[in-house]
Amino acid sequence: MVWRKHQGPEVGGIFATYRPTKDMNAIHAIYSNLTLPDALRLSATCKSLRKYNAFAYKKLICNIVDPDENTLRRFAGRLARFKEIITRKPHYAAQVEALAIHVSGTALAERFTNHVDGIVADIVDFAPNLHVFQWCGDSHGLRDHCPERTIATLRRKASLRDLRIQGFESPADVQQAMQQWGNVRSNLESLQRVVIRCRGQPIYWFNAFLGSAPSLQVLDFADQQETPDQHIQEFAECWQGLDTLVLSSTPMALKSYIYLMRRGLNNGIWMNLTSFSLDCQIKLDQLQEMSRLLSHCPLRRLRLVVNAYNQYFIETFSPYMVGRMLSKFEYLEELILDQYNSQAYTPLPGSLEEWGYELRHVSSLRVLTLPIYFVLNVMRFRFRELHSSLASFAEDFIEMYLRKPDFQEIRFLNTVDDAARHPYVTGRSHGVDDEDGSDSDEDEGERRGRTRTRFTSSPSGPGYRVLRFLQQVDRSAELEGERGNYFVKYLGEQSEAKEAEMMFWMPRLLVN
Repeated sequence: MVWRKHQGPEVGGIFATYRPTKDMNAIHAIYSNLTLPDALRLSATCKSLRKYNAFAYKKLICNIVDPDENTLRRFAGRLARFKEIITRKPHYAAQVEALAIHVSGTALAERFTNHVDGIVADIVDFAPNLHVFQWCGDSHGLRDHCPERTIATLRRKASLRDLRIQGFESPADVQQAMQQWGNVRSNLESLQRVVIRCRGQPIYWFNAFLGSAPSLQVLDFADQQETPDQHIQEFAECWQGLDTLVLSSTPMALKSYIYLMRRGLNNGIWMNLTSFSLDCQIKLDQLQEMSRLLSHCPLRRLRLVVNAYNQYFIETFSPYMVGRMLSKFEYLEELILDQYNSQAYTPLPGSLEEWGYELRHVSSLRVLTLPIYFVLNVMRFRFRELHSSLASFAEDFIEMYLRKPDFQEIRFLNTVDDAARHPYVTGRSHGVDDEDGSDSDEDEGERRGRTRTRFTSSPSGPGYRVLRFLQQVDRSAELEGERGNYFVKYLGEQSEAKEAEMMFWMPRLLVN
């Protein structure tokens, strides 16, 4: 009998199992030569090894939803055992490339964080090749504590490329917490993507991770501070390769980020910035200042949250205001007008004629993205009806109002995320070409641009988050001498990675 180590899909690890190279007959022969107690013990050992086989891989992902106290205690114990093993076996620690901890749905999360902070810090310290780290806590359970030891250790992790910290609050005494770091500067020369969505004082998080990040490309920062902090503008000079900036803030603290953008854009530092997202209630003069600053960079994608809780965020929001703002962006290709926490049809102010006129004169605009609540009352629709209605809206808007030959597509964000309340809207559909020769009284003109769907229920949750309709020239009308006619083609299913790329303002849950 020849045995080999089973490596798993990526790499061996601390609980890697051993399997024979022979077929099942060899395994049967082994069991036939054992007594019943020995066979049971061998079977239990194999099952135990298989249970812990997740530790055999490079990515350690811990997703805990609605746990009780015993579940959190058991998980903390497993982390402690894992730490002990990689302490004794450094070659196991060298295989770890990603560590993700997601805790949600419990008020015990703060106690859990206090307990495992030191353990996680040691694991991070012992893993020399750690590239990805995520720790997402439950926001309602983490108001007075953050994993300070882990944060202090992460600051020195030169191999780190992707960081996400969410749901925590900065220490009560920020200055004392930063003094505990001593004179050790952060060493995050490889850090490229950062998501920090926490409460408290931004200066703590900026000093922890963003003071020395020359390779930073993506920054997603959200806070709920009550006052602006001018000191964060000093960090802008470190991010010469910044490509994507996603900001969420309270109106009281928005000036902090205007100072930050002023330092980065007026001085020509952020010359690679191509994507920007703003989620904040904002005054018109502040939006105009941000627009002026963003005109200094080759901005290609702009997202504005213009409505939340069925109220508009931006003063005097109108097609004319949007048109004047977009006229400053020479390279803008995509405009996203977004909303959230809205449970009713909320039409955009102004007429479709006004929107078409203003967007038509943005010469570089190719893509328009809207949430479905801006377009239709989804409470009336099953998914098939919703899809057909969106296609009709897209085709009418493109052909009758926009009339922009170089336009490419309209996208709709499926913001309905409650599968129990909207079982049809959240289903999956697949686009089908309407060329099957089915019997119908419709003529070709009436069928042109219409898309049929096959509907499959999705009990596990929402379906597509992005529904895409591509503008196409009506060639048959051109042959008849009519120009300027368009129809839309539903682009159908896209991968999760493609959706994540389109929704650049959403933190990725996948550990890459």
